[in-house]
Amino acid sequence: TLKSQLEKNKEILSLAQKNLEYKQRLFNAKELSKLELNDAIVEEQEAQRKIFELKQMLAETLNWLTFYTGDEYDIENIEIEEIKESTFDVYSFKDYTKTLTWKIYEIEIKKKELEVQVAKKMYYPKVNAYGRYYLYGSDYSSYNDAIGDVSPSNYTIGGNIIMPAFDGFKTSSIIQRAKLELQSKVIERDKAIAQYSTKLATLRSNLMYLNEQIEINNKKIKELKDKETSNKRLLSRKIIYPMEYNEAKIKLLQEEIEYSKNKTTSIGITRALEALINY
Repeated sequence: TLKSQLEKNKEILSLAQKNLEYKQRLFNAKELSKLELNDAIVEEQEAQRKIFELKQMLAETLNWLTFYTGDEYDIENIEIEEIKESTFDVYSFKDYTKTLTWKIYEIEIKKKELEVQVAKKMYYPKVNAYGRYYLYGSDYSSYNDAIGDVSPSNYTIGGNIIMPAFDGFKTSSIIQRAKLELQSKVIERDKAIAQYSTKLATLRSNLMYLNEQIEINNKKIKELKDKETSNKRLLSRKIIYPMEYNEAKIKLLQEEIEYSKNKTTSIGITRALEALINY
């Protein structure tokens, strides 16, 4: 995190300032060249610049938090928890038909398929059937007697077929448009899945690279810690100068910073892959 990077860079600055003091004394005693002194000055200034950049980045991040939460945050006193590592297996996913992207497009495609079917039915002949049953009864003197005198007299059945006449290619145009829209949806789906696949592959490739870098960082950190232990022993026996010990410590801190950055990015990519796959 930015906070941990800031703390480690403060340690680096402190060590660089001590080395600058040592080298200034050596230069004044004419035991050190001007070039070596200039290198120490540049290292100290670089450490100052890095701290300034990190403070600016952290302040901007905290300002955004203040905007969303309404709370105020102090850069110096705030404690930020490390991002928890995800256990999600980013290489287990292979079936793109399980994604929401695929499912959304499948719904649209099925709608278009139905539209094509409906349009085609406009060409089909329509068959109508009918039947009639006639009842007669009459009595001019009494309406009620006429109702009682109702009796079957006749019945008819029939049917007809209606064939679509030439409609100026209107129906065929509707069918063709529906088919083109269906094809367009299929192409859109395949394009979206191709983009999805590319993004997934890119994130996985970046993650693989970062994990390799993290392994390298771990090996270097182990070596530098071993060297630090040896240098402590040599320094206590006055076999090496304090600035030699400080320079080795600075390298260790820089490697730890690189490890932290790579690890945080790796966790972030893993979370992004988890969201992408589940989405």
